Amino acid sequence: MKKYQACAYIATKAKMMPIIEKAKGQYGSLPWAHLDTDIWTARNQDSYITLNMQFILPEPEPGEPPRRYRMHLGCRKFQVQHNHETIAEAIKELLGEWGISAASFNSQRVTQGTEEEHDGEVELMADGDEEGGV
Repeated sequence: MKKYQACAYIATKAKMMPIIEKAKGQYGSLPWAHLDTDIWTARNQDSYITLNMQFILPEPEPGEPPRRYRMHLGCRKFQVQHNHETIAEAIKELLGEWGISAASFNSQRVTQGTEEEHDGEVELMADGDEEGGV
């Protein structure tokens, strides 16, 4: 990572962490965010995974209307077999960097295949996470 990229990441993360904490507080034990991810392989055969999160903060500041946030949580090389276990582990690691538990999301499963082929479901919840926690 280049120096200017690291500086931008640190500054952005510092700005967004209070917003994430506010969302956790306003939603309590309810699921409060949606994740989307993408995995691809570059022409040089390096694979990457990216993770995005979006949520609505019901009351950003007292008296303000709800506001929608969409955040890019990370992108990194993903040089392991692309199966549901390794994908779930990568997602948990990226969430952990932001202090977010997998219990924060409506869907707590990562599935392999299409919607019709749910043959490889795996719990996204990390060891020690409690149902409904944030």
